[in-house]
Amino acid sequence: MITPSILALVIICLIFVMQFGHLREPLMIMGTIPLSFICIIWGLKFTGYSIG
Repeated sequence: MITPSILALVIICLIFVMQFGHLREPLMIMGTIPLSFICIIWGLKFTGYSIG
């Protein structure tokens, strides 16, 4: 399960690099998504709400 996920992320990153032409923009996009999930979970715990 981990290997296909890593392969999918690499392919998505390669597509982003081909679209943007640089490595910086795809890395910023790929880094923003996990950080947003961390902040969402922190915000839910801070306010006392649950995901479900």
